[in-house]
Amino acid sequence: MYFYLEFENSGDILPYEANRNADILVYYVELLNKQNQNRFTTNHIFKDQNLTPLIKEINEYFTKYTEKTINIYENYFDQSVLNQLHAYWVFSQNNLKIDAKTKGLLDYYNDDNLFPIWSDVLHKIGKADHFNSLNHAIHKLERQFYEVSYSIDDKYFEENNPFPSDRCTNDICNFRIAFNHLGRPLYDKFETVDDELAADDTNTFNELHGFVEISLRRPQTIPFSKEYIEWCNKLNKPPSGTCLNIGNLIDYKSKLTEYRQILYNNNSNSFTIKIEEK
Repeated sequence: MYFYLEFENSGDILPYEANRNADILVYYVELLNKQNQNRFTTNHIFKDQNLTPLIKEINEYFTKYTEKTINIYENYFDQSVLNQLHAYWVFSQNNLKIDAKTKGLLDYYNDDNLFPIWSDVLHKIGKADHFNSLNHAIHKLERQFYEVSYSIDDKYFEENNPFPSDRCTNDICNFRIAFNHLGRPLYDKFETVDDELAADDTNTFNELHGFVEISLRRPQTIPFSKEYIEWCNKLNKPPSGTCLNIGNLIDYKSKLTEYRQILYNNNSNSFTIKIEEK
């Protein structure tokens, strides 16, 4: 089954294919539509991720001392661009050696060390933190799309979830109903060593709330550990995770740049969940 998120004002869509929880999605959307609540907004703020100004600042001293230049790109939402930038940042740390004599660095180095590595030069000229900020900026750009939380206007929307708890997994998925519940999922009870379930607060999505998450992380299937399965068997509980995953983006790998751009452009727009007609 296919579904999509349609943003108001722009009309942009994020297309998904539902997983084995397609029936939960149908049930959830019917509840939302019945109560006129199928409209999700976010407080997440996407930062301007144009890395060009920072790279230009870095090149002012990077080129002076290394005679090399870090490339400027047009689109920093492109993961291949970020991968190249990050690889070059890593490579330059310990693989570039500077001729201290010709670069005017003799105040920092003696005749026994006339070819220091770039990372050491950075510390000497007081630019280590500035140069390393490129690495921080790359990871910040990537991670701001990892988990974006959305909610409906009525934060108290709550309906019983009639589906079994084992529909919840620990997989990474591109769209899921978010956990915003009182209590702990069963997997959380395992991690917090409540081995007898003595604390009466187990809640593995017993209800459906008006919170969802868009994730642009790469989808992954993450099996439960042997220890967790043994723990569940001992307690006669079906293993369940912390994520009520619904579906993954279509053509994720080839369209990741486009999907990042859509989220960024629609930061202030709400979206509606729509199930594709057969």
